[in-house]
Amino acid sequence: MAERGAHVIATDLSVPQDTLDKIGPIAVGLELDVTKEENWQSVLQETQELGGVDIVVNNAGYFPNRPIEELDFATWRKTMATNLDAHFFKCKIFFTIG
Repeated sequence: MAERGAHVIATDLSVPQDTLDKIGPIAVGLELDVTKEENWQSVLQETQELGGVDIVVNNAGYFPNRPIEELDFATWRKTMATNLDAHFFKCKIFFTIG
């Protein structure tokens, strides 16, 4: 979509500079944790500064590649927060605007 003029906001725990370089000057990078609702507010603010949002994609994922009996609860929560909670926050923020 970027090649057709869409603005892109790329997020990660550190600014994803390699991704931004590939996309070009219409890309904005944000350093944030998608498992925190307040961070989705910053994404919303950035989209408003760019003129709004038409598509939101969250492809964050976390998978501790080991058997469940080897997982502690903190790792389980991180997995659920990244893979489920982040999508809840995204939908809550972006589906309630407009």
